Amino acid sequence: ARQVQLLEACWALLKPGGRLVYVTCSLLPAENTAVVAEFLARHAEAREHDCDIAAAPLRRCTHGWQSLPLGEAAGDGFYYACLQRLSDQAGR
Repeated sequence: ARQVQLLEACWALLKPGGRLVYVTCSLLPAENTAVVAEFLARHAEAREHDCDIAAAPLRRCTHGWQSLPLGEAAGDGFYYACLQRLSDQAGR
């Protein structure tokens, strides 16, 4: 619920054409792809944007990208999705 609140609050500040990168340090779909899927379903003016960041290895998720921990030196896993705000009239 907290992630949804934060995403909604940040989205309200974003002007059309702007991009928001949603990032978590979680590997759980309930905190990652499920949050983004729910958000996209509620916002016709939102689209996932292909946002390339320099991190490896990344794997594609239904929405966004995820890095999995690969041993002690590889660090923690994380997830990100880049969302772009279209015109508020999009989808209407």
